[in-house]
Amino acid sequence: MTRMKRSLTQVSWDKTVSQVRMLQAAVAECIKKTVSDAAYARLLNVMNGSYVSTYRYITQYIDILNDKFINMSNEKRLKNITTFAKRIAECNKEYRELEADLKEEARRRNCRVEDLQLAIDYPYEIEW
Repeated sequence: MTRMKRSLTQVSWDKTVSQVRMLQAAVAECIKKTVSDAAYARLLNVMNGSYVSTYRYITQYIDILNDKFINMSNEKRLKNITTFAKRIAECNKEYRELEADLKEEARRRNCRVEDLQLAIDYPYEIEW
């Protein structure tokens, strides 16, 4: 058996994959109940329309988006949820600029990008 086939076989029996898919399904179900049919369709197009990879994804960008999202009103969150999903999936200019800045900072500090944390203070309680 080739290395690729062994790797695929190991992944297919990994419980973590199933758990992540269950989480994705639960999140999708909640979003569908929350947003309009048109907004949900746009969200699915963004998430399923092209290859979305998280390999070496700059997770600090998620921290920035979370901070913005948390600080919005409930109504504004509902209106912007598909926009945020699109930003996550498409790695836009803001993402690429952050990536470049973090890579430069990691080189300067002689560490990995994953080791860098942004100075974001999340609220103790979040009103949903």
